[in-house]
Amino acid sequence: MADLMQVTLTEEQMEKVVEKSSFEYMKTHEEKLVPPSVIFRNDQGRVIGSGKAGGAAEFISAEQQSRIDDLALSELSRLGSDFPYAELFLKQPAE
Repeated sequence: MADLMQVTLTEEQMEKVVEKSSFEYMKTHEEKLVPPSVIFRNDQGRVIGSGKAGGAAEFISAEQQSRIDDLALSELSRLGSDFPYAELFLKQPAE
């Protein structure tokens, strides 16, 4: 990520980034990381779920996910972005 942002970090800074971007850290400090206006919460009121790919169903319905996907694709197209959203996030039919 630092390379992508063209930022050089010291070893100490890199260690802190790695620590604070870990799933365990985010679960432990969720109340500091999520704005109170977030609408997607699971049955326990949590915003950070299991940390497993495809776990969105814990928070949103398939219809909501479809609306989010449509919006993301539309906005990326509007911006002229080549980000491969469909390839990365939409379920591909089994071959």
